[in-house]
Amino acid sequence: MNTENTVLQFIRENNLINSGDTVICGLSGGADSCSMVHLLFSLREKLGFDLVCAHLNHMLRDSEATRDEEFSKEYCSFLGIPFYSKKADVYTFAKGNGLSVEDAGRQIRYAFFDEIAEATGANKIATAHNRGDNAETVFMHIIRGCGIKGLCGIDPMRGRIIRPLLLLSRKDIEQYCADNRINYITDSTNLHTDYTRNKVRLSIFPQLQELNPSVEQSLCRLAENARRSCAYTDKIIENIHLYKDINSCFAPLNEIIEIDISFYGALIGKMLKTAELSCEPSQKNLDAVYSLVHSDKTTGSIDLGGNIIARLSYDKFVIIDKGNPSEFEYKLTESETININGLKIFISNLPFEKAEACIPLFEDYNDLTVRSRKTGDKIKINGMTRKLQDVFVNMKIDRMLRDRLVIITQGGQIVWTQRVGTDDKIKTMQGFPKKYIIIEKLGE
Repeated sequence: MNTENTVLQFIRENNLINSGDTVICGLSGGADSCSMVHLLFSLREKLGFDLVCAHLNHMLRDSEATRDEEFSKEYCSFLGIPFYSKKADVYTFAKGNGLSVEDAGRQIRYAFFDEIAEATGANKIATAHNRGDNAETVFMHIIRGCGIKGLCGIDPMRGRIIRPLLLLSRKDIEQYCADNRINYITDSTNLHTDYTRNKVRLSIFPQLQELNPSVEQSLCRLAENARRSCAYTDKIIENIHLYKDINSCFAPLNEIIEIDISFYGALIGKMLKTAELSCEPSQKNLDAVYSLVHSDKTTGSIDLGGNIIARLSYDKFVIIDKGNPSEFEYKLTESETININGLKIFISNLPFEKAEACIPLFEDYNDLTVRSRKTGDKIKINGMTRKLQDVFVNMKIDRMLRDRLVIITQGGQIVWTQRVGTDDKIKTMQGFPKKYIIIEKLGE
């Protein structure tokens, strides 16, 4: 096996590194990370990228941790690679934030990588996960009761994080180190079974290998097949039109009613991501959502956990944070810009043609308020003065959104309502406006 060619082909097939990239290598000093640094150093000219290394001293093993940091620094000095290091009290951080030491270390490590990326302009972060790590991850997800996403294991690339060694076994890596005379050190905590992954690696996997010597390869094949299935699922979900809303995301009901129940996990996952919400619905939740969508009801809700619900709202399927919205009320003046519920609201001397709304102000442009709705609110639309509640119902605006919508008043009278529009009396006013209320979508 030519390890360098295997890794080069894997990098190219998965588009992990491109010409002009700057790659940060996470270097612990162990065999995996030392071989990764050596391999990428050997390939840097062929692929046309720059390389830097980053080492986080977790301060967990006293003199060993210092030894690891010094070794990593010397290794990079020998190869002529820029080296960055940082000390972090992982144990204290874990205790203060209710995390396991493993999770705390992971959070601090990736935050450190982000700092180095900011300082160096790096656009890729390479970690030394190998085939064994992937197999262990799949197995751990299985015993915890995962869906098909969990079977995908470790992706070769996630965002800017790349795993160039994912095809190599631990044996391949150790052989590469021996062939290239690469020294490395061993973390003594890798031999402790206090950590779940170590227990799987040191106790459970040897027993599984007695039943099937190729269990590692088998689990990685399972992961690859799961990734292909998820890629197909993602293509199906891409055809669904998703719309981000206030603390929510919605899809046209007629677009999701035809998709198979097996796609609902991916659908809800994408909707949660679109809405910037987070929860982990169970299979029972997903089955209940499917039943609701295919019922004769026009409204109804399923609790997904984490304060998130899925609901039918007339002709829409909605994922929304059900937290009770707080009432709000702000004075709008010429010196203030109000950012609320995805809107930027301010007063301008000139109209903005591309604004979400542009409300003219005539003789008196004082006493302007930006607020949430109140009982008894009325607005004149299409020649008729109606209760705002009735307008919302007629427009099929989800009841869970109504108290979140922005209303602008002048002298206590509504002049504009989000989703509804401008009051007729403003539209019919004559003369030259002195000012304008500009409403823009944030980020535009």
